[in-house]
Amino acid sequence: AWRGERTGVQAVLYAPSGSEKLQLRLTAPRNGKHVIPAENAWARFVNYVTTDNFQACGQHPEDLAPYQVPDVIALDEAQAIEKGAASPVWCTVEVPADAVPGVYKTRLEVVDSASQKVIRSLGLSIRVAARTLPSPAEQEFHVDFWQQPYAVSRYYGLERWSDAHFEALKPYLRLLARGGQKVVSAILFYEPWGDQSVDKFDPMVQTTRKKDGTWAYDYTVFDRWVKLCEECGISKQINCFSMVPWDMSFRYFDEAKHKMTDLKTTTGSKEYKEIWSAFIRSFTEHLKKKGWYDKTCIAMDERGLSNMLDAYKIAQEAAPGLKMALAGTYHKELVD
Repeated sequence: AWRGERTGVQAVLYAPSGSEKLQLRLTAPRNGKHVIPAENAWARFVNYVTTDNFQACGQHPEDLAPYQVPDVIALDEAQAIEKGAASPVWCTVEVPADAVPGVYKTRLEVVDSASQKVIRSLGLSIRVAARTLPSPAEQEFHVDFWQQPYAVSRYYGLERWSDAHFEALKPYLRLLARGGQKVVSAILFYEPWGDQSVDKFDPMVQTTRKKDGTWAYDYTVFDRWVKLCEECGISKQINCFSMVPWDMSFRYFDEAKHKMTDLKTTTGSKEYKEIWSAFIRSFTEHLKKKGWYDKTCIAMDERGLSNMLDAYKIAQEAAPGLKMALAGTYHKELVD
C-alpha cells in the first residue's frame, strides 16, 4: 500500500459446528516500530443478499431463480455463524499519510461476544511504500455516484429533510467523500427516473404556480442539501436532475386549484418552454447569489439527441452559458 491509501483484504470464517455471536477486530501489536493506529484498521462481517441474474433496466422478470451473494459490508455488530456455513470478513486498513515506509503488523481477531475470549486470530502484514497517494479531495479522478437521500429517511423511519434526517445522512456522505466523490446530486422536480425505485425522489425545489399565472420557488431544501454535502467534503460540482425526466412529467403546486398538478408534456411544447424558462431564470439567479452558479449543471440521464437539443436551446435562451451534463450516448452535436 501507499501512504494515504485505503487497502482492503478479505478473510473467511468457517464454523463446522456453528457458533455463538462473534465480534471482529483488528489489533496492533503493543510494541513494534511500525504500528497502524487502531482507529485506522477495522474488520466487518460481509452479509449476504438475495439476487437473481437480471442485469438490465426496465421491467423485472418474475421467472428468474434467486440466489445469495456476499455483498454488503455490515455495521460493527456481533453475528453468529450457522453450522457448516462460511462467512466472509472484510478488513480495511487506512494507511496514515505520514507513515514511515516499511512493514506494518496487525492481527485479525475473532472474539466470543459474551466472554470476550479470542477464539481465532490471523496475522496480517502491510508493506507500506515510500509513495504517497493524494487525499481524495486532491485526486483528479472524477467520481459521480448519484445519491438517494430519501432511502436513508425511509430506512431509519425519519421525516424527510428533518434535522434527524440530515444528521443520519452525514456518515454516508463522508464515506462518499472519502471515496473521492466530487458531485452533489440534486433533484429539481419529482422523480426524474420514473417509477423505478422503492424510494421516490422528491423535489429539492418546491415549485408553485400562483393564481396570477406566475411561478414561485422555495429553495430551502436544495440549499440545506448542498451545504450538507459541502460540509461532508463533496463540493466540486452540483448536477441537477432533470429537464428531461424519463416520463416527461413535472409536478408543481397549483395555487388556484390548491393541489399538486402533474404537467405531462414534450420538450417541443409551449408548456415545456414556459415552465422551464421561468425556472431556469429564477434558479440561475439564486445560484449566483449562493456562489454556486459556476459549478452547477442541469443534468439528464439517457436522453435522445432531439430532446437534448430542445432542452439545451431553452436553457441557453433563459441563461446563456449555463452548464449541462448528460449520462448517455455521446452526441457530437452537443460536444461544443
